[in-house]
Amino acid sequence: MPLEVHRITDPSDFEAFVDIQLAAFQDGGGITAFLSPNPSPADYRQKIIDRQIQSLKEEPDLVFLKVIDTELDGKMIACAKWRINTEEKTEEQVKKMCPGPDEKDKENPALVDFWAFLSRSCIF
Repeated sequence: MPLEVHRITDPSDFEAFVDIQLAAFQDGGGITAFLSPNPSPADYRQKIIDRQIQSLKEEPDLVFLKVIDTELDGKMIACAKWRINTEEKTEEQVKKMCPGPDEKDKENPALVDFWAFLSRSCIF
């Protein structure tokens, strides 16, 4: 099973990227049970794909990686999203970079707390 790590530059990779992300977190226990709707709305997967593609195009400090298995015709088997901050950001810049809960998700205290934590951790 020879594995290779590649940077994601093609938006079509985000279908597999999001499938892996959902498989890892959507039906998990602990905090992950509160981070995704269950059951998911029909458009949930596509919204995440679209959001990741937008991030790829608009946020140069984001690095998307994929691990492919060369024995499976280059199938993506793992992925990662890293934000590489080369300079300190203001709180206002961080708020623009970090996602937050959608309007309907603001009723979910776990999601609100999780996104607030991420926003704070992006500053430091």
